[in-house]
Amino acid sequence: MIWITSNLSKGISALQIEETYNGVEGRTSKTTGRPQQRTSTNKIIVGPSYICYRCNKPNHHSNDCKYKTYECEKCSKIGHLGNACKSRTNNQQPSSSRTRDTTRRQVNAVSSLTNRVTKTVTINGKPIQLTLDTDAQVSLISTRIWSALGKPKLETPSVSLTVADGRSLKVLGTLSCTVKFNNFEFHGESHVSDKCELFGLDWIKRDPQLESLLTSDTQPQILQVERRKPSYDSESLETARKRFMEECMKQFPEIFSDGLGKCKNFEAKFSLKDDIKPTFRKARPVAYALLPQVVEELERMQKEGVIEAIDHSDFATPVVIVKKKNGTIRMCADYSTGLNKSIEDDVYPLPTTDAVFAQLNGGHYFSQIDLAEAYLQVPVEEKSQKILSINTVKGLFKVKRLPFGIKTAPSQFQSLMDTVTAGLPGRHLLG
Repeated sequence: MIWITSNLSKGISALQIEETYNGVEGRTSKTTGRPQQRTSTNKIIVGPSYICYRCNKPNHHSNDCKYKTYECEKCSKIGHLGNACKSRTNNQQPSSSRTRDTTRRQVNAVSSLTNRVTKTVTINGKPIQLTLDTDAQVSLISTRIWSALGKPKLETPSVSLTVADGRSLKVLGTLSCTVKFNNFEFHGESHVSDKCELFGLDWIKRDPQLESLLTSDTQPQILQVERRKPSYDSESLETARKRFMEECMKQFPEIFSDGLGKCKNFEAKFSLKDDIKPTFRKARPVAYALLPQVVEELERMQKEGVIEAIDHSDFATPVVIVKKKNGTIRMCADYSTGLNKSIEDDVYPLPTTDAVFAQLNGGHYFSQIDLAEAYLQVPVEEKSQKILSINTVKGLFKVKRLPFGIKTAPSQFQSLMDTVTAGLPGRHLLG
């Protein structure tokens, strides 16, 4: 438990707050009613007798001290104020931060290094960067900013300022100025110091928007996320899009027809390396549960003109069956079993992702074309079809369309796409 004791005019009373701190509890004497401490290194008593080593002030623990992120002006270390610095000599006494009179103001965040938020404020028509600080009771500008404003006339300061550790802050004068922030304009005062540049509470309270932040809940919750509608008429845009699609489908019916397309005026070619012996691999077994789907897929590929049954071939590659999430299967030839090592490389360069994104830089409108079964729309020359033959549970098939898995397929397809789209402005291809 944490005990907080307070001195009252009629005596000393103890206020018990029932809160467990690291599993350590306190006990109360039956005779005196005062708290007793257990012998424990984790026992914490917070009261007038406890002085925070960070700021030399009572009634709070050092872990909760708001000055734990401040920089000491004496030793330049983070975590305490100058009046609590252990590097001072023995005859030095910590300075007091008590308010002497009603004209004394405290500037708490001058030494803070963390959580700074800068905002642009217009002072006398000139944009100025100030640190937004809810701990500072007044707003400050530096002599640098004052000079940038043309060194306007300063009034005799009516306040004396202190920083968080009790040191006095020298004020050159007070500037009466016109301030504009968040489209809100008001007449205020700013005190000119050597280096401090703070947007303090006196100005924050003048802006209704910022004032509402000070009085609002410190733990805001997101109650609703609303998706903003576009400024244009989405219904009209959708109608125009549908009309455009219908016109394209009427003008190019072969492109949007069902079934597999076929590229014209191009055939994929494959050349064998010198002194290469043919590689013939047996068909791999297929799980009985997948057999009907495999047979159905082979029949579909025959109907689409992708493969054709043959009786003999010097080359044969097994297929791999991959089951998709939707329950269907994908059939791929495993050319890594030998053929990929036997064919010549294709040296056509492939674009990198970084290069394509660099070319897209500066664009405002983007569209994407995704070809259905893109490789299978590319025919293979006659003499290369048997080299690509696959061995399946239904026998041998020569491959008549560009298959996946063959090592030169990406470069040949990229070469084709570059040729087809040559001369079109703003087009960038990424296979």
